[in-house]
Amino acid sequence: MAVASTIGLLPVLVGGRRLNGLGVLLVPLTLNVLGVGPQVAAWLGLR
Repeated sequence: MAVASTIGLLPVLVGGRRLNGLGVLLVPLTLNVLGVGPQVAAWLGLR
């Protein structure tokens, strides 16, 4: 619950939008579920 609260407070503290923060969490999760996460990370030079 503490982790979820911290993530929820980040947009409020930095003045961002909550939807953008949700995208940061959901896009990598979706890519990993589809099985293409490691390939995308390699294309971005993150691995």
